[in-house]
Amino acid sequence: MRDRRRHGGFTLIELLTATVILALLIVMLVKVAGQTSHIWLWSHERIQTFQNARGAFQSITQSLRLATLNAYWDYDDPETPRHYLRKSDLGFYTGPAREALGVAPNTGSCAIFYAPGGKTGLNAVRGLSGMMVLQGYYVDYGEDPSLPPFHLAEARHRFRLMKSVLSGEQSRFARFFTGWKEADLHTGNAHPVAENVIALILRPMKYDAEGDLQLLGSPDDPAVYDSTAHGDDHPQARMAHQLPPVVEVTLIAVGETSYARAFGGGAAVPPEIVPPTLFQDPANHEADLAEMEKILRELKLEYRIFSTRVGLRGARWSGGEDA
Repeated sequence: MRDRRRHGGFTLIELLTATVILALLIVMLVKVAGQTSHIWLWSHERIQTFQNARGAFQSITQSLRLATLNAYWDYDDPETPRHYLRKSDLGFYTGPAREALGVAPNTGSCAIFYAPGGKTGLNAVRGLSGMMVLQGYYVDYGEDPSLPPFHLAEARHRFRLMKSVLSGEQSRFARFFTGWKEADLHTGNAHPVAENVIALILRPMKYDAEGDLQLLGSPDDPAVYDSTAHGDDHPQARMAHQLPPVVEVTLIAVGETSYARAFGGGAAVPPEIVPPTLFQDPANHEADLAEMEKILRELKLEYRIFSTRVGLRGARWSGGEDA
């Protein structure tokens, strides 16, 4: 007698339904994995970019803290002395980088000063880590100068925070008060510290009699602090051959991915990210910074702003108004 019991199994419709569901699950998993990978790569690149900017920020603040003038008192004229004047063979300068060094426009300030560096080409004094050398920090735009001229990679024009350090021998002959452009400060001696830094803004300050911070700058241009300016005047201004007690350092960096999306591989001509009207007057710094953040958001650029106030150890400034 034939067994008429139904054998267990799946119908064709059930198999097709299960196959479709499995395919949808695989597609969803692949999509989630791809998104996760993209987010991880984006986050890693973002962290790396701003980590380099943070390292550059620490570099400039640490170097500024060690700025030195080694000022001393001497007669105004050794032949016919009439007054004692504060003097120094060194110098300290902050001001618009474009005017001082001829770099890319609208990149903010530069800092040029002497500090212990120990850089030398003479074996006899190579161990002198405290040797005074002329240093400079500024933002410029162009190809990476650390790459050799014969490199085969496609040119990447970017904004970069640059650092220049002259050797002890070069610093000795680069008389600060005769100008530093002849010292090759921003070409052969420069190397990049961080990429995608679009602006560096420096604001020297001093404490008033009440202990509040006030901006310091030249009477001719409030954006410039030059310790050598009017150094032979009598009575001397307080800033003559003096270090500012405090320098406020602000650094603006953008992310590589968002920069490349907005400006491509980087043309030879720098894009105008920072308008020429911003950061001209130190007194308008907060308003300029707020406007800069608005512009960066409109350009859809990822950005970070690093800011701090650095006390200069070598400053010997007392409270009160300028003489």
